[in-house]
Amino acid sequence: MTDVATVLAELDSAMASHSEEQRVRTVTTITDMFINRAEAYSSDQVGVFDVVIGRLASGIGTQARCDLSERLADVATAPRGVVRQLALDEIAVAKPVLTRSRLLTDQDLIAVASTKGRDHMLVMSVRPNLGESITDYLVIKGDTTVSHALAQNGSARFSARGLGLLVTRAFTDENLQSALDGRADIPPPLMDSLAKATRETARRRAQGEQGKTGSGWAKPAPEPTAAKAERAGVAADGQTEENLAAVAAAGETDNAIASLAKLVGISPQAAEQAIVGDDPDACLLIGKAMGWSWTTVRHLIGLRPSSDQMPHLIDKAKENFANLAVPTAQRVLQFMRTKDKADAATRA
Repeated sequence: MTDVATVLAELDSAMASHSEEQRVRTVTTITDMFINRAEAYSSDQVGVFDVVIGRLASGIGTQARCDLSERLADVATAPRGVVRQLALDEIAVAKPVLTRSRLLTDQDLIAVASTKGRDHMLVMSVRPNLGESITDYLVIKGDTTVSHALAQNGSARFSARGLGLLVTRAFTDENLQSALDGRADIPPPLMDSLAKATRETARRRAQGEQGKTGSGWAKPAPEPTAAKAERAGVAADGQTEENLAAVAAAGETDNAIASLAKLVGISPQAAEQAIVGDDPDACLLIGKAMGWSWTTVRHLIGLRPSSDQMPHLIDKAKENFANLAVPTAQRVLQFMRTKDKADAATRA
């Protein structure tokens, strides 16, 4: 292990002449060799493994790199260069080390987030014990879904600035209000602001529901789609993903809302917001959490306004759906259910 140049020359020659299957066997064998005696190797020896495994990883397929990431994610003395290399890979490969490897510093995570973007940010937002520098970066650069995931991460540490930004956004984001409400690290002044945001939301909802004219009499309002869905007569029993996809493909929005509500366990009002509301990612998150196919999710997207049906937006939605992490989507869905129950109690 002392002549690194010779080892690498032989390695490059072997990689060039061997099949994909042989290269995978080689990286598996060398990784086994490292993991079996990880604590016994010196820093110099770990450095050689770092170079060798890193070189091998660049010549194997996605699934093999996913396996390598999974194996090294929990190894405290894993080669740092390889871990960083895997963290900068496509999201399926990066996920194990981004969520679990203690070798990645906050600065490493910021580098990954700035290079790879939203999907990597979303995965790392559920990582235990995130520090203030990375949460600040994710709050500023991440989208709404990233902010929600961060707010629900009880072990994440926030600076006063980061918490202030989240509370400010909560004035126009009910989901974020609910996520922040459960945190114990919000100082009293910001907690007062959060309470004010919640009251403002309740006031706006009450004003919208009253719908009064200047004379004080309620003005008749058109029946909301959610109410139509409640009357759609979709049976509570026997609902399947196939049923949902069929009614969505047929453009039957009311039936699709009712079917989604039954399958997911949310109210028709929440199902309506998921399908035709302001958040275009809601159906992606629900579909991933429920284990549905892209075809079903695509039919649900087809019920959205025509502005969301442009080919490049559909292609991006398909890519986002494929890269979403199931645990993250499930956490967001659980939050949606909790909020829906709270809203239902308010409506009652």
